[in-house]
Amino acid sequence: MKKTLIIFKTHFLSDYVLTEYLKVASGRPENSDIVLYIDNHKKWFDLGSTSAKTVFTFNNQQINCFLYDENMNSELMLPNYVENGFTNDIGSVIWHNSDYPFYVTKKYFPDYDYYWSFEYDVFFNGKNYRPFFDKYNNRNEDLLSTLYRNVDNEDWFWKDGIDWVYSDINLYGILFPEVRLSSKAIDWLLQKRLEYAEIYKNLTQPYINKSRWLFCEIFVPTELANRGFSCANIEEENVRYLPIYNLNTQRIFENPDDKLYHPVK
Repeated sequence: MKKTLIIFKTHFLSDYVLTEYLKVASGRPENSDIVLYIDNHKKWFDLGSTSAKTVFTFNNQQINCFLYDENMNSELMLPNYVENGFTNDIGSVIWHNSDYPFYVTKKYFPDYDYYWSFEYDVFFNGKNYRPFFDKYNNRNEDLLSTLYRNVDNEDWFWKDGIDWVYSDINLYGILFPEVRLSSKAIDWLLQKRLEYAEIYKNLTQPYINKSRWLFCEIFVPTELANRGFSCANIEEENVRYLPIYNLNTQRIFENPDDKLYHPVK
């Protein structure tokens, strides 16, 4: 049976984040593990640990945690590029390149066939995530994500300025709140990020002033779909970019439907 690691990503801790994490943990399938991936690059959490992989107790719950800091990007030679080039703003780097945590996590947890990533602002409207995992646990695609589609004929912001690398292939898009990648897909994507970083760094006129570093939501699906990897859409109709679900006013949790929602606050 193939092994899966589930990554629940957050940059802060709250009762909501911990509750949602525990819903994922209690509903995870057999032969899977889970880790709370904490973005700690600003050292917001002084949790008394110098180890990236550690266990903390929150609200009397022992939780396997992974503490990220910017040095992990350097270890893998991941570039600090965002839309318009280099930046020292690691927060922006992490947002623009939401695929980076896959590479970092696999370096520290290498022995899995698949890696799920969930953002902190998802909400499963049920007791736990078991109904969600039951739908996808037996799927074999290298990429599973919401809003996976061809964007060649779509007027999409992230298509602009990327012909320095994607000039003659079909373009694809996804949404990143919940994504599953195979181990071999992660290895390929890391290789291409490093390869493209060298090309981007050496761009000359007329490309340099109008060229943009590849956003994760176009890079990941376009790269995989064009290189022989299998990709598929996740049918989660309540996962979207905007508007935000406000649980204080919409109170969808009063009527559980075992569906995933994003973004929530």
